[in-house]
Amino acid sequence: MPADLAQDEAAAATRALVAHDERPTAIVYDSDVTALAAVTVPTEPARTLGVVA
Repeated sequence: MPADLAQDEAAAATRALVAHDERPTAIVYDSDVTALAAVTVPTEPARTLGVVA
């Protein structure tokens, strides 16, 4: 899913990815800025979100 390097767009893209019933097993970000935006996205307690930049 393409996104701008802006934090708000990276967070929105992450929310869209984790909103599905079949969530991805990994999300790879192309910069530290976008990866840090991902950790601001709340996830269910039973599911964790690992971040790789």
